[in-house]
Amino acid sequence: MHQKKNRIILVRKEAKLPKKQFRSLLNGVLVQDRDLNIETTADLKTVTDKAPTPEEVEDMLFANKIVKAYTDHCRELCTELAIPQTAFDILMFLANHPEYKSARDVVEIRKIKANLVSINVEKLVHEGLLERKHIAGDRRKVELLITEKASAIVEKGKIVQKEFIEQLMDGIDENTLSCIREGFQKMEKNIEKMEEK
Repeated sequence: MHQKKNRIILVRKEAKLPKKQFRSLLNGVLVQDRDLNIETTADLKTVTDKAPTPEEVEDMLFANKIVKAYTDHCRELCTELAIPQTAFDILMFLANHPEYKSARDVVEIRKIKANLVSINVEKLVHEGLLERKHIAGDRRKVELLITEKASAIVEKGKIVQKEFIEQLMDGIDENTLSCIREGFQKMEKNIEKMEEK
């Protein structure tokens, strides 16, 4: 800490967030209740021929909890920056994974719906946070590049993401973390095999 000058430390204060959300529309405002519910097994209904096992249901509920916790953790920063969560997710995905540069990558790898990617990329470009660059030799292919203007947002986003991971992993020893990482790597390989079929 003493060796580097101009270091900025952000302390995130706990804030009680309102129960209503407001979204601006072309000719007005949409008011909706904030999604504060944590789903349980009782809230789920099987609509496929094959029902999930109790373990699979538990895994889905756990994944849903992580997504909601992450969204809640990022909400204060998104509000401060006046940026929608989806736009923030796209920006952070591109910043954290520079090998992916297209809207298609965001859809296929980050698994955000194509229409949401299209709307939010347009918003980010309009606000000068992303720029489009056509690939030489193929005008249909477009790279998405993070601009200098977005660098402060990306830095704040990385701090919030790091903070979230630290809180999520709090109290988990290195041995257990190693097993979790190994499990995730195996799952990723299994997903890749499934996508090849």
